Amino acid sequence: MPTGRALLKKVVAEQQPTAYFSAKAFLKALHSTMKSDHGGYSYRQFADDLGFSTTNVVHLYASGKRPISEQGARRIVDALQLRKEQRQYFLKLCHLTRNLNAEDFSQTLAEALAIRASLITDTIEQRQLAFYSSWSNIVIREMVALPDFQADPKWISQKLWPKVSVKEAEEALELLKELDLIRYNKSRKAWELSSPSITTGPEVAHLAVNQYHQLSIPQGLQSLVDVEQEKRHISSLTLCINESQFDLIKKEIEAFQQRLLELEQKTDYGPSDRIVQLNMQLFPNTTE
Repeated sequence: MPTGRALLKKVVAEQQPTAYFSAKAFLKALHSTMKSDHGGYSYRQFADDLGFSTTNVVHLYASGKRPISEQGARRIVDALQLRKEQRQYFLKLCHLTRNLNAEDFSQTLAEALAIRASLITDTIEQRQLAFYSSWSNIVIREMVALPDFQADPKWISQKLWPKVSVKEAEEALELLKELDLIRYNKSRKAWELSSPSITTGPEVAHLAVNQYHQLSIPQGLQSLVDVEQEKRHISSLTLCINESQFDLIKKEIEAFQQRLLELEQKTDYGPSDRIVQLNMQLFPNTTE
């Protein structure tokens, strides 16, 4: 009869780290599958199979109550016999559990996402992911809707904030054309959006969302220094709430975002003259 560790390896072969965006989610999913498939599989047995002896350390890892040390991370990848990209990716996820400064966290997350992206082999999906790999690609696409838009990399470079090079603007334009996200309207003699959205598979979509947030959120901090106060609006709230109120706030945010999208489409305010970024974050500052 296969041992617990042998059964774990079989599960990992079908349930790999790159399917998850956090180390605790991967560990929790592994334990859940083992418990479901083989019954009575405790976290102490899980820890023993991962080489930690029968302690509660892995339960603390899976619940996010303890950061995964470098030694602990390597013990796990060795026990699961993770190789190449799967090994590298899980080690990056473990690094993210530690007390990192903003720069180290951002760099490590970018490296983890790059590993995931490298596993996508479909050419079209690779180009779609490339679209989301730079905030400027997304902004330049929206700029096409401006009445005075010019498909000139130099003009685009001068209009963007934060600044990008002429070469970066040129590459972004070419990518938008390749993905058929913009097209030239001969009758209007102007560029226009080809479709309201870009359609991706679930794997690309998950990666894209994470890449987009990683790139756009820090711009809010940068705007505090670079953008005049009357041209930005930054505010925050710290609230003491319960789970029901938390869910209601999420719904309120979604409803507000929908109203803004509807407002964007209205023409009775005159022509558009700028592209803006609105980020919303709601997250806990205390543990349960």
